[in-house]
Amino acid sequence: LSKKLIKLGIKNFKIFSIEPTSYAFQKQKINLNLNRELNKKISLYNCFISNKKKKPKSTYSSWELNSNQKKHKIHKGTLKKIDESTKCISLDQFINNNNIKGEIIIKIDVDGFEMNVLESLKKYLKKKNPIILMEYADYALHENGYTKNKFLMFLKKYNYKIYDLGLKKIKNLKLSKGSSKDIILIKDIFS
Repeated sequence: LSKKLIKLGIKNFKIFSIEPTSYAFQKQKINLNLNRELNKKISLYNCFISNKKKKPKSTYSSWELNSNQKKHKIHKGTLKKIDESTKCISLDQFINNNNIKGEIIIKIDVDGFEMNVLESLKKYLKKKNPIILMEYADYALHENGYTKNKFLMFLKKYNYKIYDLGLKKIKNLKLSKGSSKDIILIKDIFS
C-alpha cells in the first residue's frame, strides 16, 4: 500500500504497524529493512491492542505458513507466545501516545480479537470518523466470546455501515461456516 501511495504522488502519510508476538515483529522488521525507502513512512510497534487490561499468553500468527507447530483448525495460523515485555494498550491510548492527527485508516487483522480492538477505540470513535478495513469471521469472534449481533450493535452505536472491497454496501453479513470476508467500515455521517 505504501509503495502505491508514493507512486500516486501521495507523500503525506505515516503507517503505524503493530505486531503482538516477537516472532511476527521480527519478521516485520526484516521485511521493512528489505524496503529501505519506506523506513521513514512506517513505524513498527510490538504491543497487543485490546480493551482488556491483560493480554493473552499467546495468539495465532499467519506469518509462518510452512510449520509443524500447532495450527488453528480453520485459518491455519500457528500459535505464538506473546512475551511478558509486550505491552497491552488500547487503540485510544496508542493514538494519543503517538500524537496521531489527521485522517486515519485502520486495518485490523487479528484473528478473532477484532471486537477487543474496536472496543479499545471508543473514545476516538466518538470524535472522529476513521475508515476501518478488517477481516470478518463469525467463528473467530465466537472463539473470543463475541457474537455477530454484538459486532453489528457496536457498528450501529457508532453509525458505521459495512461495505465490500468494491465499496458496495453489505446489508446482510452472512458467511458460510468457517469462512471470512474482507470488509470496510465507513461511518455514516448523515445519520
